[in-house]
Amino acid sequence: IVVTPQCSGADFLALLCGVAVPFLAGPQRRRYWLLAAPAAVAVTIAANSCRIITGWYSGVWARHALSQTYWPGVHLATGIVVFLTALVAVHCFLSLLDRRVCT
Repeated sequence: IVVTPQCSGADFLALLCGVAVPFLAGPQRRRYWLLAAPAAVAVTIAANSCRIITGWYSGVWARHALSQTYWPGVHLATGIVVFLTALVAVHCFLSLLDRRVCT
């Protein structure tokens, strides 16, 4: 397994911060900013770990089932599925949390 700087998850961290900002807006929620940064880094590490693991397994599958032409597409699709799922999960979690905090 080769993990390059492009696999660092920095782009996902930026997207994750973009998803979280609307939920952290407002003066009454400033206390959550201190929790948001470490939580975002932890979610990024978890999502990137899942991507590396699923990327490895999908790569093994692709080498046995597909021609070499399709291997990069399988790698890309794996990343899209893992990171999009993580973003949607975080958005859903923040939506539920937002309802509890606001009521």
